[in-house]
Amino acid sequence: MEDEDHIYFFFRESAVEYINCGKTIYSRVARICKNDNGGPHKFQNGWTTFLKTRLNCSVPGHEQPFFFNEIQSMTPVDSDLPVEDRIIYGVFTTPDNSISGSAICAFKMSSVVNAFDGDFRDQDESNSLWLPIPKSRTPSYPRPGTCYNDSRALPSSTLNFARLHNLMAQNVNPVGDRPLFVKTSLGERLTVIASDARVRDVLEPRNKFDVLFVGTTGGRVLKIVNSVLIESMQIYPYHVPVRNLMVLEDHLVILSDHEVSSIPLQRCSHPSAQSCGDCVALQDPYCAWNVLTSECVPHKGQDISKLLQNVEFGFHSGCPESSYSDSVPYFDNVNEEGSNNQYEVPRQFNKNYGPRFYPPTAYKDRNERTIYTEKTLALATISAAFTALLIGFLGGYFISKRCEKPLKLEFLERRAGNLK
Repeated sequence: MEDEDHIYFFFRESAVEYINCGKTIYSRVARICKNDNGGPHKFQNGWTTFLKTRLNCSVPGHEQPFFFNEIQSMTPVDSDLPVEDRIIYGVFTTPDNSISGSAICAFKMSSVVNAFDGDFRDQDESNSLWLPIPKSRTPSYPRPGTCYNDSRALPSSTLNFARLHNLMAQNVNPVGDRPLFVKTSLGERLTVIASDARVRDVLEPRNKFDVLFVGTTGGRVLKIVNSVLIESMQIYPYHVPVRNLMVLEDHLVILSDHEVSSIPLQRCSHPSAQSCGDCVALQDPYCAWNVLTSECVPHKGQDISKLLQNVEFGFHSGCPESSYSDSVPYFDNVNEEGSNNQYEVPRQFNKNYGPRFYPPTAYKDRNERTIYTEKTLALATISAAFTALLIGFLGGYFISKRCEKPLKLEFLERRAGNLK
């Protein structure tokens, strides 16, 4: 990822600032200048502007936040926007040996820039805490990490400081200080994220929405807008994880380890959105209800005066109350046999690599859990206890019979004792 002057790296590593309290992984964002050519003499083979800080994706708690420390994927930055309006989205997960969970966090690029412009962090002794370095100990000009006309002409004081202190004191916190979306599941995690940025609102063109597409380890792609799950699409079998996603014009390209698929960004004609209320309740920026044709249609190229949409709240006064279902439409996009609603593959893709859809009955969702009543659980507990007692009694009885001396042998032993 890059902007006008810098290149950004996103990764995870062992947290050196936490080492005195144990071992843990932190997500990082790092930055170098595009014109960094190394330093003079012994610094010629190293970066002179490398800085890093922590990306914090966590759910606030009463005593301690719940952290999603391991970054998995990030969206690119939209360099066409001013820095203060640029937002990036990332997928974060918990460690494999922890409570299984995934989250999507949004970060302002202005927060990233402010963190790199803030204080540096250092540890005075091996057992000391990592604390901000006073400004009096930081070289003022040129400031470590800033882009210089010729990095090979940087003074040694700046170079030595940058080499020893590349960790910033300020963390980058998410927008709203909490994740946009959280998923907890033992059998499925979020893997990768892509975004279609600044999709216009039909009625308020000034309102724009970032549509997020998120892959999972269970072969699904989730469409999310404003932390609302719009759609869940089962693209691959449940044992095939989605490895990468890319928005290409009006299609989403999906990659697994062995397959490439393509689906349209919008799914307005799905049977679950055949009424005005259900279409608006989708809160899908791509879709709107056409009052003339009574259809849920893609609004692109349509006469907006004939369309009804409300992405923010999912309700429009122009729709009859009877057109709203009891629940918001939520559907797995798997094609049924005989359906004419087949996805089209862009011409630049080979037809052989089009999306393959698997019936929901062919693979049982491993996240499904059977719910038992209290009566059933009580009967199961009593039956298990009775079975255990019966097995114990029978086992003890047969063991005692095997260890018991035969009557004839006991009689002979007694007679031999009397003869003595």
